[in-house]
Amino acid sequence: MRQITKKLTTGAAVGNAVCASQQPLAAGALTINGANATAGVATFPAAYAVSITSNGNDSTRTFTVTGTDAAGNVISQTVTGPNNTTVFTTLAFKTVTRVTISAASVGTAITVGFGSFAVTEPLPLDIHGRPDISLQVVVDTALGTPTWTVQQTLDNPFTSTPGTMTWFDHPDVNLVSQTVNRQGNYAYVPAAVRLRINATAGAATLTIIQSGDNRA
Repeated sequence: MRQITKKLTTGAAVGNAVCASQQPLAAGALTINGANATAGVATFPAAYAVSITSNGNDSTRTFTVTGTDAAGNVISQTVTGPNNTTVFTTLAFKTVTRVTISAASVGTAITVGFGSFAVTEPLPLDIHGRPDISLQVVVDTALGTPTWTVQQTLDNPFTSTPGTMTWFDHPDVNLVSQTVNRQGNYAYVPAAVRLRINATAGAATLTIIQSGDNRA
């Protein structure tokens, strides 16, 4: 029997964690000088989606965010700019080392931060183990009541290119978008599991128990 336990703690979104308000006058790198930045690197309390906010129509620009994921792998993602609103990456970054824009911004106040959601690193399972996996999520109510979801992938976490793994919500609706303690299971063996929670203050612990080797 194999047990994995992982706690994920989050806080409220910080819109200027990476870049304080600035107006890029040409294509190139923004200055990483936000609330969570030190020596040009922004570090988050967990791996979060990166937020990009503009007070103008920058939807014809693209922003490229580079940094590391929850496991420390280098990742990068390009997103379409916001139109007087906020957009988010779909990848989760633990650190951000560079943010670039494709042309001078229309907005006069561009900020970059984190929010929307946070995730744990991929928690690999034994694909040779029996298809008998139990799991539970316990919310630390002293820290808040975040909305959490269990996710899984069939992509190999040891060989997949960082940032390219495809994640799906657990097929049991009782393990998707929940705010209270829950238990569940898998009838098959995913390659890896992770916990995703929203960016409000809170914490939840995912515990996975997998039966032994199923090989003859």
